[in-house]
Amino acid sequence: MKIRQFTEDQIIKLLQDGKKGERSVEDLCRDFGCSTASYYAWKKKYGDTNADEAKRLRRLEKENARLLRIVGQQRLEIDAMKDVIGKSGNAHSETRRGQAAGRGAHQARTGLCSGGPGQILLALSGKAASGQRTPTADP
Repeated sequence: MKIRQFTEDQIIKLLQDGKKGERSVEDLCRDFGCSTASYYAWKKKYGDTNADEAKRLRRLEKENARLLRIVGQQRLEIDAMKDVIGKSGNAHSETRRGQAAGRGAHQARTGLCSGGPGQILLALSGKAASGQRTPTADP
């Protein structure tokens, strides 16, 4: 069975005829070639609108659907960027943790510290206080 498309003008005319009450909804729908379920769905959707308002409603619905697609696409892009940033941020912090662990082991073996001058002095003073020899830069 072929599905028939009705224009807004045809639907509005049918709804206005039904509102007059001269004929029953069933008779109107039979003559028009639609079901009573369609009539009541259209009545719910269009209500007391005229043809111009129905066209405006259709145009607004299309624009709303287009904007929703755009927002959905942007949301997906934002989520993808967050995933990339989150993964690279975790990898970066894990790399830094690994480097820090390696530096700690190197510092423990050599007694050298790569912090600032204050940390170097503390490292040297700790070695000197314990009676150990401190490594020198000049051989």
